[in-house]
Amino acid sequence: MSSSSRKVKFTSTAIIILLFLSVAILVGEVICRMDDKYGREGFQYDEHLIWRLNRNFEASKPYGMGKAGKPPFQLVFNENGFRGKNFEEKKEKDTKRIMFLGDSYTAGLDYPENEIFCNIVVKNLNNTSEKWEGLNASCPAWSTDQEYIYWKTEGKKYKPDYLLLMTSVNDIREAYKKKLIELDFQQNLKLNKVSLPFKEKIYWKLANRSSFFQYLKKKVLQTETGSFHRIQQYYPVNYGIKDADDWNLPIFLADPFDEVEHSFVLFEKLIAALNYEAKKTGTQLLLSINPATTEFNGNLKDPKYQPGIVSKHLARIAQAHKIPYCNMYEMLAEEEDPMKIFMSWEFHYDDDGHQWIADQLTKFVKQQSLN
Repeated sequence: MSSSSRKVKFTSTAIIILLFLSVAILVGEVICRMDDKYGREGFQYDEHLIWRLNRNFEASKPYGMGKAGKPPFQLVFNENGFRGKNFEEKKEKDTKRIMFLGDSYTAGLDYPENEIFCNIVVKNLNNTSEKWEGLNASCPAWSTDQEYIYWKTEGKKYKPDYLLLMTSVNDIREAYKKKLIELDFQQNLKLNKVSLPFKEKIYWKLANRSSFFQYLKKKVLQTETGSFHRIQQYYPVNYGIKDADDWNLPIFLADPFDEVEHSFVLFEKLIAALNYEAKKTGTQLLLSINPATTEFNGNLKDPKYQPGIVSKHLARIAQAHKIPYCNMYEMLAEEEDPMKIFMSWEFHYDDDGHQWIADQLTKFVKQQSLN
């Protein structure tokens, strides 16, 4: 057989093998997409934010984590990687726009879109003489550092009239420990480049796009590489051995150790910087806080802890920087049963909790709109 004939035979064989593999992968993808166990990863890698919700994503989700006695609902993320309709830069005439920026409390992935507090607030506002539009730019496990970066790199172009930052107790710890943003010697914010291994990023992209890859990852490769659960290996978010069983406990210490104090300093710098950046686009920053179960379930009975300390810090920051603040902790502390707003089996809000939060925020935003 001549050299040219061998090359033709080799090429033909290679093409046939590639076609066979392509068909096999396609069939595998179709089969795996019919099985919810191998759904595409709900988070995707982001070169600025480390992670965000997967764009143009749709999946069946258990209502209330499957413990609320209702059937699953369709969880949908838009082309921007958030809940709700796609974000448009230009807003409608005579419409006020409010952007919600927060973490899992605000994203509310355990409930249908119309039942989470962001949507309820906008619905309530539209029952007034004004027309409102809401954008929910929230992602589970984001903290104040990522929320600041999101606004700087993307959020500001939508020029909302109001930017409502929904802070959480864990933001203080997570923003400090991830080191995505640090303070330099002059106490100015310093952004560090996101760094994940090349293999991790490639696997994550495959997990975002392919159910067949999810099958191979779980059944053959048996690895969590390329998933959100691996992030803490590269970006830890706890204080270490000082945490006891609750990572947030150190934040409530009446006599905190140095790392906690430094965390509060960074937290204030981030909020001040976000306020400054918002003003540049003509946006009014609004502050609120997500109450934490730890503050109401008896975990802080020891005198060494101070429930409400984060809300007090936020009140001071808001006053110092002239930012309107809705102190949700103080409001909830006045309720006869503060625990009523939380899932009985988890620390996030249940459907009643979303309604309660929405009621407080509606009054707050209405007041700011009148000022």
